[in-house]
Amino acid sequence: MLVNRGKPTLVFENRRKVLGPGEFLVIDPDCASGWADQLDGQSELLVWIWRTGPRCSECSTAPASYRQWTIGTRLWRKLEQFHDLCRHEVEQPDEYTNLAIKQLHLAIDITVARLVRNKAQPPEPSVRMELALRWMAQNIAEQNLTESLCEYLQISRTALSRMFQTQYGVSPSVLHHRLRMAKAHEMLKTEHSSVEAIASSLGFKHLDDFSRALKRFGKSPVEISRILNSRSLKES
Repeated sequence: MLVNRGKPTLVFENRRKVLGPGEFLVIDPDCASGWADQLDGQSELLVWIWRTGPRCSECSTAPASYRQWTIGTRLWRKLEQFHDLCRHEVEQPDEYTNLAIKQLHLAIDITVARLVRNKAQPPEPSVRMELALRWMAQNIAEQNLTESLCEYLQISRTALSRMFQTQYGVSPSVLHHRLRMAKAHEMLKTEHSSVEAIASSLGFKHLDDFSRALKRFGKSPVEISRILNSRSLKES
């Protein structure tokens, strides 16, 4: 299965594992597991359920266990295409469907096996940065940014900080805040939700904190007042 968007939780008998977009998993049928989501969250998973296990040893799992990889954009799109083809075969079967499904299964196995071999080398910094930015956009209200992002990318705090300083000259938290404020401006201009609802969706507990953050980001007090007042008039 492939996590397409959201932040679902993979639930085992004795523990939970939070996943993010771009996570690809192979789960053995005897691995007792299920899925949960945040109360205000929404996730999308692409799932394949096969009668037989992977035919490439690199993809195989031990009994009652699972394996997990983080993939880049190119492979992500390829797996989405495979999923579309599988759905088409199932929804519009003919005399060639059985053979087509077997070929698609093998193609996915080979694709993942090549991924596993490539994973023997650490991902290029550009790939990790791409994954980090995509994760930030998907988790715009995340409060424990550094810890969550390190877990997602499987790197240390020092490596994460160095990567962002090299690429952008700022810390991950500063860039995440800029993305959040840009999203705030966009939502204030285009969405019909209340100001309080927008602030909450972006991780702000109090409206005053939201207003101060907008001001520090570059909006003048007059501009902020105009935005908030115009919103209040529309909502009243």
